Amino acid sequence: MLLVDTGNPEIDLPAVQAGVNTNEIVRLQSRDAMNTLLSKGGLLLATATLSIFGLAQPGVGQTLTEFPLARAGSSPIGVAVGPGGDLWFTEASGAIGRISKEGVLSEVSVPTPYAEPTGIAAGPDGNIWFTGADYDTGTVSLIGRITPAGVIKEFQLSGLSIPCEITAGFEGDLWFTECNINSNAIGRITPEGVVTEFGLPTSGLGYYPSGIASGPDGNIWFTEPIGRIGRITPEGVITEFQVPTSPSGPTLITAGPDGNLWFTEESGRIGRITTEGAITEFEIPTPKSYPYGIASGPDGNLWFTERYGNKIGHITTDGAVTEIPITVSAPAGIATAPDGTIWFAELGGNRIGRIQLAPIGPEPPTRVEGTRGQPITVGPRKTGS
Repeated sequence: MLLVDTGNPEIDLPAVQAGVNTNEIVRLQSRDAMNTLLSKGGLLLATATLSIFGLAQPGVGQTLTEFPLARAGSSPIGVAVGPGGDLWFTEASGAIGRISKEGVLSEVSVPTPYAEPTGIAAGPDGNIWFTGADYDTGTVSLIGRITPAGVIKEFQLSGLSIPCEITAGFEGDLWFTECNINSNAIGRITPEGVVTEFGLPTSGLGYYPSGIASGPDGNIWFTEPIGRIGRITPEGVITEFQVPTSPSGPTLITAGPDGNLWFTEESGRIGRITTEGAITEFEIPTPKSYPYGIASGPDGNLWFTERYGNKIGHITTDGAVTEIPITVSAPAGIATAPDGTIWFAELGGNRIGRIQLAPIGPEPPTRVEGTRGQPITVGPRKTGS
């Protein structure tokens, strides 16, 4: 059953059902204001609470709402929930967005030109932190911090760092990946902007870290698209574990409700790794779906996006997978709010999606068996400072 939440009274639901592009209607209402305010470095406030009837098929008791962004080509990719419960997200076009719990949208342009914001995380200091880089030329690499009031401060990184994803650590610092084979490192930044970098033990063509998350064991865990999962201690000691299936392409990673780490594999699987390094992989029913973002959900499951499959999926800790089709939008980052709301970025649809789960029993999913592999420890070999 699909529940429709239309917060915009100017959108006529019968017209939506007839095929009118309501996403474009909302953009036309606010694009001029958006361009004017962004050109002045201002903050746009525009209500855009809207879900489009018939675009998706959530399960019973699940409500899908989509928030169209005011500026065409915003390319939202990373999402994170702030201390107050608002949703923050990165726009690769050069802005940081925010949707309040009431559904009010605001966007702030990033000061440095060509700094394409990607990763984003809530910091222990009450601010939101993000990564930015010029992925075409490699001439821009920075870590940004934005306050709840929308004030941005940037910390420039040296060389071709190219930071991608970021997560809060355990001692007030934030950790990030440098997804460039020339740097191939894990970075740590203090709230004051002091950066330390730790080089990975293995280097070469295709070797670099990508996703990153804080683990339940007090360490930081990260993915390597070459086919490894890495672990780094607060002191910088790195251990790498080989993913059994090849190719795998681990992408993003998160801590699960079961004390393990869970990660997506570009090749079409969801992986689970214990803090001791034992890896299990679970096939996704839809082939070539490119699972990307992953987050621990309020229902005890892991929720993930399928960029090529245009689906939102969830997997139980036993490996049972359920998929929810959405509109063609290349969903990317995904996060969970304290109230149990699941948020995700629609990179190709220029929207932010939200799934609200009703407090009812879930539909029985179809179990998908996974394969079990053994860890290969190839570190620690090297630390950096």
